[in-house]
Amino acid sequence: MKALILETVKQPAETLREKIHSIDDKIEILDTLSTTGQAIHYFRHNPQPDLLFLEIDPENSINFNLFVSAEVGCPVVFILDAGLDYSDAQLHNCIDILIKPLDPYSLKKCLEHYRELQHFFIKNHSSLFEHLNGKEKLKSRILIKKGTEFQTFKISDVVYFFSDHKLVFLVDKENRKYLTAARSLSELFSQLDRNTFYRANRKFIVNVEFIQVFSIAHSSRIRLKLILPMNEPILISQQNTSFFKQWIGEKL
Repeated sequence: MKALILETVKQPAETLREKIHSIDDKIEILDTLSTTGQAIHYFRHNPQPDLLFLEIDPENSINFNLFVSAEVGCPVVFILDAGLDYSDAQLHNCIDILIKPLDPYSLKKCLEHYRELQHFFIKNHSSLFEHLNGKEKLKSRILIKKGTEFQTFKISDVVYFFSDHKLVFLVDKENRKYLTAARSLSELFSQLDRNTFYRANRKFIVNVEFIQVFSIAHSSRIRLKLILPMNEPILISQQNTSFFKQWIGEKL
């Protein structure tokens, strides 16, 4: 099992990672994130975890924004404060709720519950389980528009996608630009193979196969140089540089 933790409330004692490993040290904790922004970036640029532990700050329930800003397809265990009313909250993908302070028995039962569901869906509804883990069929072709006609275009031949005035374009290996039928970069990115494509910023999605080099730019941002000449630089923010280096290091 590969689990991701979003733990924004500082714990005075044992961390959730330690508690999970005390029950089952074979569970791989992919990362422990401390902000919603980090979690949004993670889900935009990485494969889905098997399970997300999501702690809700009682004074600032901003963690719910994760489901608005990113595609979260995995099951979620919500960690809530005792005595607070969350009846109106939208607990997306919820398979269990743990109340703080966490006790080992409840956490153990939660993990057992996940494995029971996992076994059931693998045995009886494999397609649904794949959907929950974000393994939906990925695009191999995309529609492009030429005048009043539409054609299909191979995704593997795309060097990068970009948005301009709410339209989504692609540029191919020959530096030819085409208008696509995609409604937004966010929607398109959710249908792309994240082992190949990276959402550099709000305007660009790039194909790792066509990244020539990258360098550190002003304010510790990363500047990407593709195999094609660009009219404007493709920059990755300082906040996301470590995520990008980890991502591209795994693809090389």
